[in-house]
Amino acid sequence: MTTATRPLALIYDRLTRPGPSLLIERLSDCERYAAGAGWEYKGIWIEHGPHAHSATDRPQLDALVHLVRVFSHARPVICLVSRWDRLGDEASRAQLQLRVREAGGWCATVGGASDRDERAAGHAVRRPIGDAECHRLRALAPVAPPPFSEEI
Repeated sequence: MTTATRPLALIYDRLTRPGPSLLIERLSDCERYAAGAGWEYKGIWIEHGPHAHSATDRPQLDALVHLVRVFSHARPVICLVSRWDRLGDEASRAQLQLRVREAGGWCATVGGASDRDERAAGHAVRRPIGDAECHRLRALAPVAPPPFSEEI
């Protein structure tokens, strides 16, 4: 695998409780997993405050999805989380995973689960998403990502 084709790992989490110790542990797990998988680690996106508890208002995920869209034309891009619940509950998780997939990437956990292949064990979406469900989820997703000005 060359540097140009090495997958990019974009680490995502939510700070839902006071105190960063568990967050730091989860992020360290993600960094180690990405390194062990041979992925190029590109940064961390963390939701804070009310955004961490919202099913739809996730500015950090919006920024991450924007980068997935930018980089996925040239190489694989993964939204890496420590566990599926770091994205949200099952209903919001499916919607957020769909946003990442539609941008050209996929989601994975440090436990080895991935939604890259719907037939893979550990797929977080337990049933195939039909056209009607895709349209419903798209309607709930933000229309445009926020501007991103920081260089990676």
